[in-house]
Amino acid sequence: MNGASNLTLDMVLNPGTIVNTEREVILLRAELKATPEEQTEKIKKLEDKIEEKQMKIVNEMKLVMTDNLKLEFLVQAILSIFAFGFMCYDAFPWIPDLTWAGINKVGSKLALKLFGVWGLWLFTVPALRARKPGGPYGMGYEEKRALDISFLVLPFVCIFAPIVFKDASTTYWLSLLTLGALYGWSFNTPLTDGKIQRGAGQDLNLPEPVMWAIKALDFGTGSERGARSEDKSWQDQLAAYEKAAEELAAKKAERAAAGSKQ
Repeated sequence: MNGASNLTLDMVLNPGTIVNTEREVILLRAELKATPEEQTEKIKKLEDKIEEKQMKIVNEMKLVMTDNLKLEFLVQAILSIFAFGFMCYDAFPWIPDLTWAGINKVGSKLALKLFGVWGLWLFTVPALRARKPGGPYGMGYEEKRALDISFLVLPFVCIFAPIVFKDASTTYWLSLLTLGALYGWSFNTPLTDGKIQRGAGQDLNLPEPVMWAIKALDFGTGSERGARSEDKSWQDQLAAYEKAAEELAAKKAERAAAGSKQ
């Protein structure tokens, strides 16, 4: 599908919807298992709900980002690198007219140069991260790790580099070199096996403080799309259904044993 033969959760547009619906199906199945056989009407309703939820999951799994859109994000990111470089070197062909805000031409050039300094963090990295995995232009898990860390590191470069180097172009090149170095490190550092298929943001072989920062920014697959955490109320509800199912199974076993004795 769309160049991705092995579809995973982080390739779809709404992973949170799928995760939440999967949890609803688990609860419905547990409730169905705990429902006595004589309650046929309730069983039928539960079976219909389960089928409806499963069809919703199937339909959501079909909603993936097209290769054309991934290519568009990739081209935007590449072009932005050159554009921000021109801004930092005062070579950008267009200067915004900010006289309406009381800013003269010198101030406009300064604002444009400032945007060039921060542009890699504000635009380039988010454009690259916007691509979903899969296909020829998708974002791989190694690339995702590099971009996640870049998003955390580049603000420090943009803040402290101008203090040491007064030239905007130097800060620009430091940011670009930092991004390139993180790409090189990530592609040469193996990913830890485990939860990669459920989202590279969950298992990136990174120090715990860095992982905490990434998760705090909702970079884990599904989190940024609204996937609810497995809170205590959900776990308690599932445990209650499982307990009821065990009690029902025990009663059935007792009835079967009593019937065999007769």
